[in-house]
Amino acid sequence: MEKAGRPPLVGTREALMSVLLAAALAGCGGTPFEYHSQREIPEGPGLLTGESGALILFSDKKKAKADPPLASAQAVAGDAPGAASGEFVEFREFREFRRWKDTAKDTPEFREFQDWREWKAYRSWKERQPK
Repeated sequence: MEKAGRPPLVGTREALMSVLLAAALAGCGGTPFEYHSQREIPEGPGLLTGESGALILFSDKKKAKADPPLASAQAVAGDAPGAASGEFVEFREFREFRRWKDTAKDTPEFREFQDWREWKAYRSWKERQPK
């Protein structure tokens, strides 16, 4: 039987409060949530970035693997400076550029380039003249 001064739902209220307290304590044991805005760039590889997470337009990694070892490459080059592989690669590229530059002097494209340079110099000279 019920006591005279007690409301009828006291047992239910205590049960409800204990369930809410248990749910609140269980919620504290979860893993933290890290918020990432839609406007920020997410971490990790993307559509164009690859595994490194950065867009690489030019890389010497594939080219360096195809290059011969430094000692044999210097023996082939003969006059290669320095012992570091980076210096040798740069030297070889410069040597190839010089070879290309020497062979490209008699081409119509090179003559057109020279004409363009002369025209640019003339135009800048003309703009500096008092009117």
